[in-house]
Amino acid sequence: MKKFAKIAVLCLSAVALMGMSGCNNDNKDPDDPIVEKEVPVVGLELAESITVDCGATQKLEAKVLPENATNKAVTWSSDNPNIATVSDDGTVTGVGNGSTVVKCTTVDGGYVRECAVTVRGYKLSSKVFENFGLVVTNESYNASQESGSKTEYKDYKVDDSNEDYLQFSFNRKETKDWSSVQCWYNQKDNYSSLEMEVELVEGSVPAIMVEFSGEAHFKQFKRINLEKGKVSKFSMNISDYNVKTGEQGDGSWGFIFLELNNPNDSSDATRGNDENVVIRIRKMALVEGTKTVPEKINGLRFDTILNKLVFEKDVAATNYGLEVYKIEGETETLLDLDVRMTRFAVAGEKIPNMEVAFTPKKTAEVNENFAEVPGSYKARVKGINSVGEGEWCDFVNFVIEDKGESTTGYKHTNILNDGEVTVNEFNQGANKDTYKAELTDEGYKLSFTGATTENEWQIWDAFVAKYDTTKEYSKLIVKFKVLKSANPIQKVVVELAAGESDPGNNVWTMNDVSPDEEGNVAIAIDITKSVSTFNGSIILGFDHTVGLGETEILLTNLELIEKGGSASTSKYVHEGILNDGEITVNEYNQGANKDTYKAELTDEGYKLSFTGATTENEWQIWDAFVAKYDTTKEYEKLILKYKVLKSDTTLQKVVVELSGEGDNIWTMNDVSPDEEGNVTQVIDITKSVSTFSGFIILGFDHTVGLGETEILVTELSLK
Repeated sequence: MKKFAKIAVLCLSAVALMGMSGCNNDNKDPDDPIVEKEVPVVGLELAESITVDCGATQKLEAKVLPENATNKAVTWSSDNPNIATVSDDGTVTGVGNGSTVVKCTTVDGGYVRECAVTVRGYKLSSKVFENFGLVVTNESYNASQESGSKTEYKDYKVDDSNEDYLQFSFNRKETKDWSSVQCWYNQKDNYSSLEMEVELVEGSVPAIMVEFSGEAHFKQFKRINLEKGKVSKFSMNISDYNVKTGEQGDGSWGFIFLELNNPNDSSDATRGNDENVVIRIRKMALVEGTKTVPEKINGLRFDTILNKLVFEKDVAATNYGLEVYKIEGETETLLDLDVRMTRFAVAGEKIPNMEVAFTPKKTAEVNENFAEVPGSYKARVKGINSVGEGEWCDFVNFVIEDKGESTTGYKHTNILNDGEVTVNEFNQGANKDTYKAELTDEGYKLSFTGATTENEWQIWDAFVAKYDTTKEYSKLIVKFKVLKSANPIQKVVVELAAGESDPGNNVWTMNDVSPDEEGNVAIAIDITKSVSTFNGSIILGFDHTVGLGETEILLTNLELIEKGGSASTSKYVHEGILNDGEITVNEYNQGANKDTYKAELTDEGYKLSFTGATTENEWQIWDAFVAKYDTTKEYEKLILKYKVLKSDTTLQKVVVELSGEGDNIWTMNDVSPDEEGNVTQVIDITKSVSTFSGFIILGFDHTVGLGETEILVTELSLK
């Protein structure tokens, strides 16, 4: 009995011990250490590339995978610390212009990821630069590339190793016409001047340009004359210069161009020579200080081409004062003018300064634009800013020539019987007696009810004029306005009749009726054969689809232009351009939309329209038009004036080119409209073009891409 009891006690003790053990597991002391299993690193993520400015920093973030990895430690290294360094926390610092690779490595597992680092700009010594944070190559002009002639242009070299200067070196034969850098400044409100010191160490570059960047009307060029072996000093008042980008609807772009090899320098006779050039910038500082009034304005003149007063703009000025006096004998009368400035820049001219102009306004004395009133004048201008008014410039005298009286109403050239227009005797139908042609103060009013015959060739509602067959002609111009039409007029036939002996030789076109905003229609028919043997009749046939119904048409122009002549009434101005100033589509335009290109002479000028190129070949995708010039003469200047009527994508650049065999003359110009939207571009011609191919090419910005574009050319002249 005792033995059994002992065994039972032992069993109970074991059970008790087991129970106690279970209770200890469920109520473990939280202070006791816990041994957890390590989670290994299985990967690493890092940005593939970054760009950092020289002297600036950017932090890289490394993502160790998985997120709960036990050891997330990484190490950093740079393949080239002279280009970029990297700190223990992944902060990359740009040290020198160029590219390198920054590597990140996990301590656990040794996973490596690389980030390509591009350092933009050059090291800027504080001894040289003040209030400038970055200087970079202007890649639009300096990047090595192949042109259409497969010529490779080379970059200039930059040495930023010296604390006393930043040095630029290039060969003028191997570098493109423009060599420039962008100098980005710190945007502050209290700059008073730009101070520079430039040394020409080697070469014969006569000058460099400082360009305050921005929209074309905001730009400003200033010239720094250079002399080999000397340091040239430059100081410019920039009080009230708008350094804040995008303010007031425009403003600067936040940087200044240094143009080291500027094709706009007319004194430079060594451009293109095999010559090494070394230029050192020893000082470039935007100085904070007391602002001052604008300096005396330079270059005031009356531009007879623009028909405006033009002068060199001043970046210190935000407004201008203007005085214009009309001189009549001993009497000088101050005109009451609006002094608002036109946002205008002379694009392509070889001048050291951008210029601005005053749009001539109507005077209180005459109800006309003063710039169109013949007579003698004198004018002066001064700059104005928040500090005060600058000094008046010296008076400039100028004369506005009499351009002849403007005519109104019906205009005709080489039309017999004082331009008479009569009813076509062959008009048929029951309503033939309703046809009338009546000369009014506004023009020839042509009226009819409409033909009813079913013979198609007879039912053009037609009128006739007689022309002088003793002359040869290159163009017939017809302008009219539909005053009334029961049914819309859609087509107009313009025809010079060869006569019954040779009816198949007629010169004629069938034209769509495309009125402008005021309802005017302009039609031009090219005459490419002799019409002296024709019967001397011009037939104007109005759309037979009009059918019955009262119709009135006001004919305002009927002109036959002699070969070598020009339309006296056309607003399109041309000089030195063959075929009466004709502009045609460039046959080399490429892409699926090449058939959309059109050049049409209208009442207001040559309307150039296109949808846009789609080809990826850059040299082909300038949406281009062509005119031919007289190569028997020599010229000094090419003038292009136009207005962008429509553009789905903003037009930015226009190339004007005189085409030669490998010796072209050309400029790429910003599109800089004045307040009325007109653009004027001038290209100086400094060499003989008599041996050129005789083509002027107008290339409109290929960045427009797809989209409807309309451009109205109002002048194309060689002078």
